[in-house]
Amino acid sequence: MTLDLAMRIIFLLSWIIFGGIRIYYGRESPWAKQSRSERFESIKKDGLAGGILLLVLFYSFFIVAFLYLIDFPLISWSYFPLLPEIRIIGAILGVLSFPYIHWAHKTLGSAFSATIQTQEASVLVTKGPFARVRHPIYSSHTLFNFGLVLVSANLLILAYLLVGIPFTYKRMFKEEKTLLDDFGEEYEEYMKRTGRIFPKLF
Repeated sequence: MTLDLAMRIIFLLSWIIFGGIRIYYGRESPWAKQSRSERFESIKKDGLAGGILLLVLFYSFFIVAFLYLIDFPLISWSYFPLLPEIRIIGAILGVLSFPYIHWAHKTLGSAFSATIQTQEASVLVTKGPFARVRHPIYSSHTLFNFGLVLVSANLLILAYLLVGIPFTYKRMFKEEKTLLDDFGEEYEEYMKRTGRIFPKLF
């Protein structure tokens, strides 16, 4: 088995595992159990343009990933050289993201929502990975996506990651504003002792 084929298999398996964890907890959330009209209203409240952009990014990535997995000749220009050791490090980063995303979702429990809203009668979650990081789900996505860039050694996969960074930060800021409105001083104090996607060192 060649290194490139091994990396493609790792890429595919990583997406199946990471996506499976996300789907499992997403379906268990109160948001997923709402009616279609209720979910659409929450998406509109969240920002229809942002929701459309998210869908575009989501499905365009599947197209790029598929082209990478079948080694489509027309994207041969998009590969860049990486040492095998670095690509293996990428695979390790991807694997590390699995227990992290599981831990974050399990800790968040019913407070998870696919849109920027807090569930009724919710409390501020500050335990588990949330004790040091305000957005561990986004942290796990960053770790996972960066790992995929190294595994694939592909500029198109890198472009997807770079395009998604400003969108992710904008969404985090909106979430924090919503949580500040809901929890006030409690969330302000929480922000002082935690990092946004990485633990605060000082």
